[in-house]
Amino acid sequence: MNKIKLKKKLLYTSFALTGLLATTNYNKNIVRANENTPVNTNNENNRPLTIDECIKYYCDVFELKYDIIKEKIDDIINPYEWHYGSSINSVTYDNMEQAILMIVRDIYNYPEDYDLTYDEINSGIEYVPTMEAEEMIYKYSNLYNINKDIALSIAYCECGTDMESDNYLSNNNPAGIGPYYHFLNKEVGIIYFCNMLKNSYGCTNDSDSSFLYNIAGTYCEIPEHWLDLTVPIYNNVSSDFLYYVYDREKYDVDDYETPLIYKKK
Repeated sequence: MNKIKLKKKLLYTSFALTGLLATTNYNKNIVRANENTPVNTNNENNRPLTIDECIKYYCDVFELKYDIIKEKIDDIINPYEWHYGSSINSVTYDNMEQAILMIVRDIYNYPEDYDLTYDEINSGIEYVPTMEAEEMIYKYSNLYNINKDIALSIAYCECGTDMESDNYLSNNNPAGIGPYYHFLNKEVGIIYFCNMLKNSYGCTNDSDSSFLYNIAGTYCEIPEHWLDLTVPIYNNVSSDFLYYVYDREKYDVDDYETPLIYKKK
């Protein structure tokens, strides 16, 4: 197995910022992902969440008051849309969980569009992600049905393979957006990143290294240098292993010198 050998140094780039619901399961009480991108929000039994539980999860992520958000969602969404998986607001999403995430995220970003104010929906409760950065990147890549190795290779280019760049640690910014754009927490930053790869750059589950060449000119001010770093990472990540994990205690690893590597299944 070849190991990624890269300088763990932040490459600051500038993003050119641009800029529910397809399911065949008629049980409206279950949040299920597209069969090609199985995604379950973490819970004690690793089971699909109910719609209400999923709304609660993303209210926690965006630090919003669940009771207000749930009431607003119930007001604007016809129950039959949940039941039959129809599009919401003329938009069809890849899966039910993505639809819920996008609605909650939209209320967070534009509360005035829902006759709300940020002050009245802000819970004031800080959310701290429990997943590793790589785990979140893989979760939301699956959720948005984009190539997870593309997302991870860009994040590793921008943050280093240890995901310890100042921009990520201080601004919860996993991909040089802005380049110093600040996000509410690391999970919100990764959600933004994966959503942007899909909806602003057109990343799909079938995207490969040619996608990186196609976006380099708008993604980075120095595209040649960015590609020199990102493409080798992509080639290694996509062919050799899943991701590095640095939390030794969580994964019961004794060797603190060598990154723990999870092989692809």
